[in-house]
Amino acid sequence: MSEAVRKYFNRTVDDFDGIYGGKGVLWHWINRQFRRDMYERYRLTFENCGDVNGRTVLDIGCGGGRYSIEFAKRGATQVVGIDFAVNMVKLAQEQALVQNVKDRCQFMVGDFMQMEFHRSFDICLAIGVFDFIAQPQPFLEKMRSTSNHWLILSFPSTSMVRTPLRKIRYWFKKCPVYFYDQVKIERLVSGLGPYRLIKIPGQGMDYFVAIQVRGG
Repeated sequence: MSEAVRKYFNRTVDDFDGIYGGKGVLWHWINRQFRRDMYERYRLTFENCGDVNGRTVLDIGCGGGRYSIEFAKRGATQVVGIDFAVNMVKLAQEQALVQNVKDRCQFMVGDFMQMEFHRSFDICLAIGVFDFIAQPQPFLEKMRSTSNHWLILSFPSTSMVRTPLRKIRYWFKKCPVYFYDQVKIERLVSGLGPYRLIKIPGQGMDYFVAIQVRGG
C-alpha cells in the first residue's frame, strides 16, 4: 500500500470505524442502507469460518479491530491484527481492552508484504484491503503461504454509478482505489484452493470470497 493510503486512514480512523457503530441512530441507518455490503461481508465471514474455538487468526488491515475482537470473543485462542495506520492500531488496542479480549489479541503497526512470519494461522483475512492494493497477486500468494485453513477476502465491485463517484471522492483525498469484476477475481484466486465467491446484491456492493487452502 502507498503512503497516501496510510495517511488517509490515519486521518479518518473515527469516521471509518463509526460505520460499524456509534454516531447515532440516523447515521447507523444511513450506513445500513448505503454501505450494507460492509455488514454483509462481516456476517459472511463468521458464517463461513464456522466454529473458531481454538483457532488462530491473522487479520490484515485490521482497522479498529472489529473482526479481530469478534474472533476472540467467539473463542479464537490467538488473533494477530496488522494495520499500517498507527491510529487504527491504537483504536483496536483500546477496544480489545474494553471488550475483555486483550489477552488473546495482539495488534501491530506494519506492512503485511514487508513482514516475516515464522508460523501459519488457521484463518487469514483481508477485508476492505484489496480496494487499496495495486498488485493483488503477490499479496494473495503471501496470504496463502501464511494460512493453513481459510482465506477470507473482499473485493470492491465495479459499478457504472458508484465506481466513478468513489474514484473522484478518493482522488480528492489523494488516496488511490482499485475495483474488480468477477472474471478478474476468479483469475486471481484460481489455484489457491476451492473457493466460494459471492456477489453481495446491489450496484457497487462488494464481492466476498472464502478460499479453503491446503485441505484444511
